[in-house]
Amino acid sequence: MRRCLLAMVLAMACTSEAGEWTVEAGAGGAALQTPWKGVDVELTPLPYISARYGRWGFGVGEGLVQYDVLRSPVRLSLGLGYRDETYQSDYALVEYDSDDRVFAGYDSPDGEVTAHVQLDYSIFHLRLVQDIEGQSDGASALLRADIPLYRHGSGWQVSARVGAYWMESVYATEVFGVTGDNVNPALGRYHYTLDDSLNAIAGAQLYIPLGQRHSLRGFARYERLDSAIADSPLVGRAYRAQLGLIFVTRF
Repeated sequence: MRRCLLAMVLAMACTSEAGEWTVEAGAGGAALQTPWKGVDVELTPLPYISARYGRWGFGVGEGLVQYDVLRSPVRLSLGLGYRDETYQSDYALVEYDSDDRVFAGYDSPDGEVTAHVQLDYSIFHLRLVQDIEGQSDGASALLRADIPLYRHGSGWQVSARVGAYWMESVYATEVFGVTGDNVNPALGRYHYTLDDSLNAIAGAQLYIPLGQRHSLRGFARYERLDSAIADSPLVGRAYRAQLGLIFVTRF
């Protein structure tokens, strides 16, 4: 799967389509509640940038670069990105360390470069992600639906989000397991591996236009963790959650 995804993404690099640049940039903040033992609510700044040119898209998160193979009515995209859900994630701009002894001397895994296939149709979104760096060699998949709840005449709108997030066993073990030199039973870090895991997701999105070029965008996300993840010696709660707000300007 890894070689297939990478080959398809590289093939798209040989194709171009004329278009105009559209760029959005902004910043805000978020409160995060991670599942790790000894880590309470984290507050972090939240930068945002997204750009499009023809069929190409660029932005933050897993979709660092993306190419639309199909665009209507089904949107099929291939891309390259970066995935990091580990204890000391690179996405945490403010570093928070656990005060639980289980993390004493713990060597957090690194993030990984990924390739992905994304499919969007109506309110449905599917993303398949594969490590191509050789860090975990694992895959993950996100399936969700964004359900419109209310749209005001002035343009502001609210939508609900429901879905599921699947993690292949080797990737789930990389993030939430304890193996190799990290094993230390004296600190509670006993050897722990996981099978494939499935998390349930619920959330909400808020969009408030402020004139023609500016907007406020808010989000809330709750993810119920698979029981195998919740039972990890590194995990102290059976969920992870996010609440954030960003101000965005379109150029």
